[in-house]
Amino acid sequence: MYERGQVVLVDYPFVTAAGVQQKVRPALVISDHIAWRRFPADLVLAAITSQHAAEPTPNEFRVEASDPAFSMTGLKVASLVRLDFLMTVPGSLVRKAIGKLSNEHMKRVDECLKRSLGLTRGGSSEPRSDRAASPAVADGSQTDNQATSSPGMAPSLRA
Repeated sequence: MYERGQVVLVDYPFVTAAGVQQKVRPALVISDHIAWRRFPADLVLAAITSQHAAEPTPNEFRVEASDPAFSMTGLKVASLVRLDFLMTVPGSLVRKAIGKLSNEHMKRVDECLKRSLGLTRGGSSEPRSDRAASPAVADGSQTDNQATSSPGMAPSLRA
């Protein structure tokens, strides 16, 4: 069983023109192993990458190699935990745990995660000025997705 805060190696699925592929990548376990879940073997993970810009975005947390707690992470180089790149995967895709983030790191991860999910004031839940509301939504009428969903069901997705 994997625990929140562990750094794991996972067969990350991704889609290319050739179809679904997998690469072994580090990831941070975000889900709480103690909380009840319908599918307890599934894990919510945040991607970790060593490819990053000079400055992280507000939704990213940089794990610096110079940090005294870096050695416990199991990472080889300074990396970004991408709290805007989350996925739920079966635990069977996890190869092994390689380390763990410190409690202080996890506090900062939680701050980034809240921002990424729009759970904080000033987060992405505030209206964006570059996105105008659809006239159909502004006047209270249904959108295409609302019109095609059944009560209690998620809206349908259209290509």
